[in-house]
Amino acid sequence: RQMCIRDSINAEYGATRRTHMQPPHSNTDLGLSRQSSEHLRTMLEQAITAIDEQKPAALAEVPFVPLGASVPQMIQLLMRMRGTAEMVSGVIRNRIVADKVDAWRCSARRANFPAIFFDLALAAFEQGDEHFQNSLTPSQALKAWLELTNSLHSVFVEAFDGWECSQAPSFEDRVTFRQFLNQMAGLRWPPALLSAVDTAANGLRCVCGHWMTEKPRQECYPGGNVRCDFTGTSVQAEMVWHCQRNRAEGIHPFGFDVAGESTEAFRDFQMTARLHDRLKSAVVETECTQLEEQLAACIQVLMPTVTNMFLSIKDDVSNSKAAGRDVQKLEERYQWCRSILESAEWGENREAARLQMQRVVDELEEFSNLLSHDKLHFKDPAHRALEIQRFEHEFAPADRHAKFDVASKKFASVCALAKEFLGCEQFEEDDAAQQLVSAFGEQILNAIMAQRGLLFIARSVESSFEQTEAGVKFKWTVAVAPAGQQIRVEHVAPIDKADIDNANMHRQFMGRYHEIQDRIKALVDCATEGDLQSQLTEFEIGDGDASMGELCVICQEDMVPGEQALQINSCQHCFHNQCVRGWLLGCKHECPICKAPVMEQTGGNQTQQESVEEPSDELGIGTRVMIQGLVSRSELNGIEGTITRFDQTTGRYAIQTGNLSILLVRRRNVSVIQHDDEDPQDTEDVETDVANAGIVDSRTANLETQEELHDTMQEEAMLEAALALSMQMEDDITRVQNQ
Repeated sequence: RQMCIRDSINAEYGATRRTHMQPPHSNTDLGLSRQSSEHLRTMLEQAITAIDEQKPAALAEVPFVPLGASVPQMIQLLMRMRGTAEMVSGVIRNRIVADKVDAWRCSARRANFPAIFFDLALAAFEQGDEHFQNSLTPSQALKAWLELTNSLHSVFVEAFDGWECSQAPSFEDRVTFRQFLNQMAGLRWPPALLSAVDTAANGLRCVCGHWMTEKPRQECYPGGNVRCDFTGTSVQAEMVWHCQRNRAEGIHPFGFDVAGESTEAFRDFQMTARLHDRLKSAVVETECTQLEEQLAACIQVLMPTVTNMFLSIKDDVSNSKAAGRDVQKLEERYQWCRSILESAEWGENREAARLQMQRVVDELEEFSNLLSHDKLHFKDPAHRALEIQRFEHEFAPADRHAKFDVASKKFASVCALAKEFLGCEQFEEDDAAQQLVSAFGEQILNAIMAQRGLLFIARSVESSFEQTEAGVKFKWTVAVAPAGQQIRVEHVAPIDKADIDNANMHRQFMGRYHEIQDRIKALVDCATEGDLQSQLTEFEIGDGDASMGELCVICQEDMVPGEQALQINSCQHCFHNQCVRGWLLGCKHECPICKAPVMEQTGGNQTQQESVEEPSDELGIGTRVMIQGLVSRSELNGIEGTITRFDQTTGRYAIQTGNLSILLVRRRNVSVIQHDDEDPQDTEDVETDVANAGIVDSRTANLETQEELHDTMQEEAMLEAALALSMQMEDDITRVQNQ
């Protein structure tokens, strides 16, 4: 800086001609032209004095300020000094930037040390693995260590300057790459490489090549679930490996996370994937049969993991394209997974998954058969309680449901991949399939119209579908509100036979599942052998018996002479022996016709179910009533009728409805219809009495306990045909009751 200012001043002072100064730019104007001569000379002397204090001693006698300098000359000198200062400042800034760049390069190089060490170690390991075993013998591992050391010496020259290896690793058995790295981490290395060796041995490398960071799951995505991009499932562990590049890499545009519990599995998968690529290249070059067998075995190892990853990667490709992002690297990853899956027999896999799911449904069906009426025989209430406990334990609803969910998810996953490689499987368009497809189509249409923000009139929709290679093509004609304009909507959904089978098996399983639950709960109402011995009379039908020719409402066959029959002592109703035994022992301990109880009256054998207290008031013949509170025959609720009589045997009212049919209903399931001409006070009193008597109306039906609901007419659903016929034959039933 001193020399530049000195040269500028000397050149100006020694000039023989007057030099004219260029006007300063607006952005550098210091207002010097507006200063007086004395002020300018003072400023110049102060500036030169500050420089003189720092100049070398050899230049101390050189005069820098001309005594006879004019004002323009002094202004020009100051402007040149300012330009020189700016130039020097720029040089200094550039030097600072260069130093920072060098420091950044050094830091970046050090940050890349783990990747360099890992790549060199992997190259040395694979060079020793000549037979594609993914492991090395002790001698091969020692050669790989020597090769790694030589490579590190050539790459990290400064780090290895003056450093000598004082120990060699000892390998006693075959080692994998992970074991090889752990051995390397236990050796002595230059200080600059210690952190890199530790990261390479204990860290986790992302698919993008960067090293992942292990952190608590909640820190990655606060308040949300974290999906493991390796397994495709939700992360359950507290720690998760997270790629800091997040969405900045095209190979994982939506981030990449690996669950802590899947760390070792992910490392093994990476090495197996490397072995697959090496074997595939070797097979192309040599066409060796042994290598082809090794490649096939390697594919089988990779298949389960790639199966879980493939559909997620496919969705990421589709979403990235929709967002206009670069998907080249992601497409390469997708194609690599597809090359692995192409070798699988997806037709056979789909059928195996279907059979596995059907097997779970069949197991539930077999268990349901154990609860059938003809296979249940309880000796006494204690034996019945033990059997119920055993059935509940064998049923294990939570475990059975979880097993079905696993089989269902596997079947759905395999079918999705089968569609990808084999296309959609055609299905038979029977009634059940058409109903399912129509239900699918309705959901799809609602989603499409909601996405478009359109309101449509559901009753004006005309729909149809046809099967194509890509799935089911739906066609709708929709009337759009408010004007009712007709528009056509078409959509192709990848629905095939597998989806129909999956839905049917779901329906079968859930229906049978809930039936078994209700069946086990109802076993407490089944009669015991002691009940039958004390409350039934067994006899052989003769020619003169009153029961001859009567209809057995259970099997719907007439009772003929020579057949064994049973008579219920409490109501005198007769049935075939085997028919009524199955009903009483496996269903209800009461008469199928009149509901008279069939049970021992001793304290030890009484039913465990508490009796429901009936209303104490009586209704007269001709009273208009409404049926309410029925559960199993809910379609009868709301029917009005007239009471024709009260059956003392069954404790039920006979109600004649508008279609002249007779219904036998308990007192608590009927409510009196009030007439408009009745006194309001009387009506209020009646309503109060009815409420106090426990009559179930529409406002309190949902508050009835499970025991009360079970005692309505649930058994009529189990013998619907027989009871329907008995209601139509009211006269015959009345005659039997009188006898």
